[in-house]
Amino acid sequence: NGHPLRRPVGRGRDRRWDSRPQGPGHWPAGGADAGGCRVPHPGDDGGGQSGPDHLRITRKKEEGMQTETGRIIYYLTDFKSRQDQLKDRPYMIFEDMAVVFGILDADRYTVHPIDVRQASYHGWTTDQLWEMAKKNTPRLLPERIEPADKKIIGHTDDEPVFLLSNDVQRYGSAVICYENLLYNFACKYHDNLYLLPTSIHECIILLDQGSLSCENLLDIIEESNKMLKTDEILSDNIYYYDRLQREFFGLF
Repeated sequence: NGHPLRRPVGRGRDRRWDSRPQGPGHWPAGGADAGGCRVPHPGDDGGGQSGPDHLRITRKKEEGMQTETGRIIYYLTDFKSRQDQLKDRPYMIFEDMAVVFGILDADRYTVHPIDVRQASYHGWTTDQLWEMAKKNTPRLLPERIEPADKKIIGHTDDEPVFLLSNDVQRYGSAVICYENLLYNFACKYHDNLYLLPTSIHECIILLDQGSLSCENLLDIIEESNKMLKTDEILSDNIYYYDRLQREFFGLF
């Protein structure tokens, strides 16, 4: 589970993996891949300001950037239903979901989406956003895994069900991308895992002990999605984590 953002080739357990990051495929002229914007320095030709006032402004901009980049996070959204909105967002493909980026507010609840224009202005490529976000997100929004209510889908002591989210339970489905999280969890219970994306905020984890029906799990996802707002739906698929192969893939 070290770098889960890989594009599957094929279906189900026969899939091969392509580790090339996916994204919108282009940036506007002069955008992030072209180097972004340049802050003029004192003494520059072409209108660069000089003097202590300019230096103070430049330092404030640099300090603001450091604060901003330290709060860039990623979260998951449905790819199929949100392709129109994603045209204006840097993103990466993860199975049939999209990894998008935002800046987490100090309240740790509000996320300000990063669009292509903002990324271009700051000179952030999609790869750079991912590198920053994969460090920040687990730090700012640590995972939270807890046993589900025993009324949920036949939870028993022998076949436990777990809820997976972050500690604020907002955009918590993204924790499935945290490095080694699924691997360590699967190794703890010596089982492979089924993952049900019940919303963009949380997932259900079930241990594969040979007794689960994929059709029943799909019914759970279908019923769960009926109760959600459109923008809270993450997927209509169920996912599988193979701890020996260390692979995550959709089953349908």
